[in-house]
Amino acid sequence: MATPITTAIDAALADAPERERVAAMVEAVLTEPLYWFPLRHHSPTAAHLLRRVIEQRKPKLLLLEAPAGVEPLLPHVVDRQTRPPVAIYSSFRDDQFQLRAQTDGEEPLQLASWYPLLPYSPEYVAIRSALASGAQVVCIDLPQAGQQAARLARTGADPLAVDRSHTPESANSLAPEDALLTGSELYRRLAEAAGYRHWDEAWDSLFEAQPLPDAERFRRELTTFCAAARLTTPSAQEDPDNAAREAFMWQR
Repeated sequence: MATPITTAIDAALADAPERERVAAMVEAVLTEPLYWFPLRHHSPTAAHLLRRVIEQRKPKLLLLEAPAGVEPLLPHVVDRQTRPPVAIYSSFRDDQFQLRAQTDGEEPLQLASWYPLLPYSPEYVAIRSALASGAQVVCIDLPQAGQQAARLARTGADPLAVDRSHTPESANSLAPEDALLTGSELYRRLAEAAGYRHWDEAWDSLFEAQPLPDAERFRRELTTFCAAARLTTPSAQEDPDNAAREAFMWQR
Protein backbone atom coordinates (compact mmCIF):
# COMPACT_ATOMS: atom_id res chain seq x y z
CA MET A 1 0.00 0.00 0.00
CA ALA A 2 1.43 3.36 -1.03
CA THR A 3 2.01 6.03 1.61
CA PRO A 4 3.14 9.66 1.25
CA ILE A 5 6.71 8.59 2.01
CA THR A 6 6.83 5.67 -0.42
CA THR A 7 5.13 7.85 -3.05
CA ALA A 8 7.83 10.52 -2.59
CA ILE A 9 10.53 7.87 -2.90
CA ASP A 10 8.94 6.48 -6.07
CA ALA A 11 8.83 9.98 -7.54
CA ALA A 12 12.52 10.48 -6.72
CA LEU A 13 13.57 7.30 -8.51
CA ALA A 14 14.73 7.73 -12.07
CA ASP A 15 12.51 5.35 -14.02
CA ALA A 16 10.17 2.38 -13.89
CA PRO A 17 12.95 -0.27 -13.90
CA GLU A 18 14.58 1.43 -10.91
CA ARG A 19 11.26 1.53 -9.07
CA GLU A 20 10.63 -2.13 -9.88
CA ARG A 21 14.04 -3.14 -8.54
CA VAL A 22 13.41 -1.27 -5.29
CA ALA A 23 9.96 -2.86 -4.95
CA ALA A 24 11.47 -6.32 -5.47
CA MET A 25 14.16 -5.65 -2.85
CA VAL A 26 11.56 -4.49 -0.33
CA GLU A 27 9.25 -7.46 -0.87
CA ALA A 28 12.17 -9.88 -0.58
CA VAL A 29 12.95 -8.50 2.88
CA LEU A 30 9.41 -8.10 4.18
CA THR A 31 8.28 -11.58 3.12
CA GLU A 32 11.24 -13.47 4.56
CA PRO A 33 10.58 -15.97 7.38
CA LEU A 34 12.86 -13.83 9.54
CA TYR A 35 11.10 -10.68 10.73
CA TRP A 36 13.33 -7.72 9.88
CA PHE A 37 12.86 -4.36 11.59
CA PRO A 38 14.98 -1.50 10.16
CA LEU A 39 15.95 1.35 12.43
CA ARG A 40 18.17 4.37 12.91
CA HIS A 41 20.35 4.76 15.97
CA HIS A 42 18.71 6.95 18.62
CA SER A 43 15.39 7.23 16.77
CA PRO A 44 12.50 7.70 19.24
CA THR A 45 9.95 6.61 16.63
CA ALA A 46 11.82 3.41 15.80
CA ALA A 47 12.32 2.67 19.50
CA HIS A 48 8.64 3.12 20.34
CA LEU A 49 7.43 0.97 17.47
CA LEU A 50 10.05 -1.72 18.03
CA ARG A 51 9.05 -2.08 21.68
CA ARG A 52 5.44 -2.49 20.57
CA VAL A 53 6.43 -5.12 17.99
CA ILE A 54 8.44 -7.16 20.51
CA GLU A 55 5.61 -7.07 23.04
CA GLN A 56 3.08 -8.18 20.42
CA ARG A 57 5.15 -10.80 18.59
CA LYS A 58 6.90 -12.21 21.69
CA PRO A 59 9.97 -13.53 19.82
CA LYS A 60 12.05 -16.33 21.29
CA LEU A 61 15.20 -15.04 19.58
CA LEU A 62 16.26 -11.49 18.73
CA LEU A 63 19.23 -10.89 16.42
CA LEU A 64 20.76 -7.49 17.07
CA GLU A 65 23.24 -5.54 14.96
CA ALA A 66 25.73 -5.13 17.79
CA PRO A 67 29.24 -6.58 18.19
CA ALA A 68 29.23 -10.33 18.71
CA GLY A 69 30.47 -11.37 22.12
CA VAL A 70 28.92 -8.63 24.26
CA GLU A 71 25.87 -10.72 25.20
CA PRO A 72 27.03 -11.33 28.82
CA LEU A 73 26.98 -7.55 29.36
CA LEU A 74 23.41 -7.02 28.22
CA PRO A 75 21.63 -7.89 31.50
CA HIS A 76 23.83 -5.30 33.23
CA VAL A 77 23.07 -2.69 30.56
CA VAL A 78 19.32 -2.93 31.22
CA ASP A 79 19.52 -3.60 34.96
CA ARG A 80 17.29 -1.37 37.08
CA GLN A 81 20.33 0.18 38.70
CA THR A 82 21.79 1.14 35.32
CA ARG A 83 20.51 4.52 34.22
CA PRO A 84 21.08 5.42 30.58
CA PRO A 85 22.81 7.08 28.88
CA VAL A 86 25.21 4.17 29.08
CA ALA A 87 27.73 2.64 26.69
CA ILE A 88 29.18 -0.77 26.03
CA TYR A 89 32.96 -0.50 25.94
CA SER A 90 34.83 -2.94 23.73
CA SER A 91 38.60 -3.34 23.76
CA PHE A 92 41.05 -5.60 21.97
CA ARG A 93 44.77 -6.20 22.53
CA ASP A 94 46.60 -8.00 19.74
CA ASP A 95 48.93 -10.04 21.93
CA GLN A 96 49.39 -12.62 19.16
CA PHE A 97 50.36 -9.90 16.64
CA GLN A 98 47.74 -11.10 14.19
CA LEU A 99 47.02 -7.63 12.83
CA ARG A 100 50.51 -6.25 12.76
CA ALA A 101 53.96 -7.84 12.53
CA GLN A 102 55.96 -7.56 15.74
CA THR A 103 59.07 -5.40 15.81
CA ASP A 104 61.65 -5.16 18.57
CA GLY A 105 60.24 -3.50 21.67
CA GLU A 106 56.88 -2.71 20.11
CA GLU A 107 53.77 -3.02 22.24
CA PRO A 108 50.82 -5.04 20.90
CA LEU A 109 48.19 -3.09 19.00
CA GLN A 110 45.28 -2.01 21.21
CA LEU A 111 41.86 -1.03 19.89
CA ALA A 112 38.86 0.38 21.71
CA SER A 113 35.35 1.40 20.77
CA TRP A 114 32.17 2.60 22.44
CA TYR A 115 28.55 1.73 21.70
CA PRO A 116 26.38 4.45 23.30
CA LEU A 117 22.79 3.76 24.30
CA LEU A 118 20.12 6.26 25.29
CA PRO A 119 16.69 5.57 26.82
CA TYR A 120 15.17 6.05 23.36
CA SER A 121 17.81 4.12 21.41
CA PRO A 122 16.05 1.30 19.53
CA GLU A 123 18.85 -1.10 20.45
CA TYR A 124 18.45 -0.36 24.15
CA VAL A 125 14.67 -0.74 23.94
CA ALA A 126 15.06 -3.99 21.99
CA ILE A 127 17.46 -5.48 24.54
CA ARG A 128 15.30 -4.45 27.47
CA SER A 129 12.01 -5.63 25.94
CA ALA A 130 13.43 -8.92 24.67
CA LEU A 131 15.13 -9.89 27.92
CA ALA A 132 12.04 -8.90 29.92
CA SER A 133 9.96 -11.29 27.81
CA GLY A 134 12.44 -14.15 28.17
CA ALA A 135 13.80 -13.96 24.63
CA GLN A 136 17.41 -14.74 23.81
CA VAL A 137 19.39 -11.81 22.40
CA VAL A 138 22.25 -12.65 20.04
CA CYS A 139 24.56 -9.90 18.79
CA ILE A 140 25.59 -10.59 15.22
CA ASP A 141 27.83 -7.75 14.01
CA LEU A 142 31.53 -8.21 13.28
CA PRO A 143 33.56 -7.01 16.29
CA GLN A 144 36.09 -4.25 15.80
CA ALA A 145 39.07 -6.61 15.78
CA GLY A 146 37.42 -8.62 13.01
CA GLN A 147 36.73 -5.46 11.03
CA GLN A 148 40.38 -4.46 11.35
CA ALA A 149 41.50 -7.92 10.22
CA ALA A 150 39.20 -7.81 7.19
CA ARG A 151 40.40 -4.30 6.34
CA LEU A 152 44.03 -5.37 6.64
CA ALA A 153 43.44 -8.39 4.39
CA ARG A 154 41.76 -6.18 1.81
CA THR A 155 44.13 -3.22 1.78
CA GLY A 156 47.32 -4.22 3.57
CA ALA A 157 47.12 -0.88 5.40
CA ASP A 158 48.70 -0.35 8.79
CA PRO A 159 45.95 -0.99 11.40
CA LEU A 160 46.93 2.06 13.43
CA ALA A 161 46.59 4.28 10.38
CA VAL A 162 43.22 2.74 9.56
CA ASP A 163 42.05 3.18 13.13
CA ARG A 164 42.97 6.86 13.16
CA SER A 165 40.92 7.38 10.01
CA HIS A 166 37.85 6.07 11.84
CA THR A 167 38.06 8.27 14.93
CA PRO A 168 34.78 9.82 16.14
CA GLU A 169 33.65 12.72 14.02
CA SER A 170 32.65 16.15 15.25
CA ALA A 171 29.13 16.80 16.45
CA ASN A 172 28.36 18.62 13.19
CA SER A 173 29.54 15.82 10.91
CA LEU A 174 27.79 12.65 9.83
CA ALA A 175 28.15 9.15 11.15
CA PRO A 176 29.60 6.82 8.49
CA GLU A 177 26.28 5.09 7.83
CA ASP A 178 24.52 8.45 7.44
CA ALA A 179 27.23 9.70 5.09
CA LEU A 180 26.51 6.74 2.82
CA LEU A 181 22.81 7.62 2.72
CA THR A 182 23.44 11.26 1.89
CA GLY A 183 25.79 10.17 -0.89
CA SER A 184 22.94 8.40 -2.65
CA GLU A 185 21.19 9.81 -5.67
CA LEU A 186 17.89 9.20 -3.88
CA TYR A 187 18.78 11.58 -1.06
CA ARG A 188 20.00 14.23 -3.51
CA ARG A 189 16.71 14.09 -5.40
CA LEU A 190 14.57 14.15 -2.24
CA ALA A 191 16.56 17.05 -0.79
CA GLU A 192 16.27 19.00 -4.02
CA ALA A 193 12.51 18.42 -4.23
CA ALA A 194 11.70 19.10 -0.56
CA GLY A 195 14.42 21.63 0.25
CA TYR A 196 16.11 19.60 2.96
CA ARG A 197 19.22 21.44 4.16
CA HIS A 198 20.87 18.43 5.81
CA TRP A 199 20.29 14.77 6.59
CA ASP A 200 18.88 15.25 10.11
CA GLU A 201 16.23 17.58 8.73
CA ALA A 202 15.31 15.02 6.08
CA TRP A 203 15.10 12.20 8.62
CA ASP A 204 12.99 14.19 11.06
CA SER A 205 10.63 15.34 8.31
CA LEU A 206 10.19 11.86 6.87
CA PHE A 207 10.18 9.66 9.97
CA GLU A 208 10.02 11.59 13.26
CA ALA A 209 7.74 14.61 12.74
CA GLN A 210 4.90 12.67 11.13
CA PRO A 211 1.91 11.28 13.08
CA LEU A 212 3.05 8.03 14.66
CA PRO A 213 2.49 5.28 12.07
CA ASP A 214 1.72 1.67 12.82
CA ALA A 215 4.78 -0.55 12.98
CA GLU A 216 4.20 -2.29 9.66
CA ARG A 217 3.82 0.97 7.79
CA PHE A 218 7.04 2.32 9.33
CA ARG A 219 8.80 -0.94 8.54
CA ARG A 220 7.80 -0.77 4.88
CA GLU A 221 8.61 2.93 4.54
CA LEU A 222 12.08 2.69 6.06
CA THR A 223 12.87 -0.52 4.18
CA THR A 224 11.86 1.23 0.96
CA PHE A 225 14.03 4.23 1.78
CA CYS A 226 17.06 2.05 2.58
CA ALA A 227 16.64 -0.08 -0.53
CA ALA A 228 16.30 2.96 -2.78
CA ALA A 229 19.28 4.69 -1.16
CA ARG A 230 21.44 1.61 -1.55
CA LEU A 231 20.41 1.09 -5.15
CA THR A 232 21.25 4.71 -6.06
CA THR A 233 24.56 4.98 -4.19
CA PRO A 234 27.54 5.05 -6.58
CA SER A 235 29.74 2.01 -6.05
CA ALA A 236 32.75 4.26 -5.46
CA GLN A 237 31.04 5.70 -2.37
CA GLU A 238 30.07 2.36 -0.81
CA ASP A 239 31.85 1.45 2.41
CA PRO A 240 34.00 -1.62 1.65
CA ASP A 241 33.92 -2.59 5.33
CA ASN A 242 30.21 -3.32 5.01
CA ALA A 243 30.85 -6.39 2.87
CA ALA A 244 32.84 -8.06 5.65
CA ARG A 245 30.27 -7.09 8.26
CA GLU A 246 27.33 -8.31 6.20
CA ALA A 247 29.05 -11.62 5.42
CA PHE A 248 29.72 -12.14 9.12
CA MET A 249 26.14 -11.31 10.10
CA TRP A 250 24.74 -13.61 7.42
CA GLN A 251 26.80 -16.52 8.79
CA ARG A 252 25.57 -15.85 12.32
